[in-house]
Amino acid sequence: CLTCFFFPAIASAQLAPGLKAHAYDLSVAAIDAIKAAVTSILINPESARFAAIIASENEKTDQITVCGYVNAKNSSGRYAGNQPFKGVLKGKRFVITKPLGSSMTIIRCIYHGVPLLF
Repeated sequence: CLTCFFFPAIASAQLAPGLKAHAYDLSVAAIDAIKAAVTSILINPESARFAAIIASENEKTDQITVCGYVNAKNSSGRYAGNQPFKGVLKGKRFVITKPLGSSMTIIRCIYHGVPLLF
């Protein structure tokens, strides 16, 4: 049971110690950069369907953490289901910091102030 694994971990997830983060509104250009970076690592980039792209800004460091979900076709030609991703927006560039679908991605998003849920 995949959700059985996630729920206890999410329940215990908390913000990084001392983190003061607030929601960050992404521009159209930022969303385009995020989608371009994520699709660049997909097996079938033209099949990408994005859901929930959310960002937060760390008030101390001004770092913008972005998390979201992407669903794309895998090597079998089937949609793999929503896979979480996490990264940092650096100017006009998005750098992925967690691999797609990593079981810890959602927890790391919450830890960095991005309320990414299922």
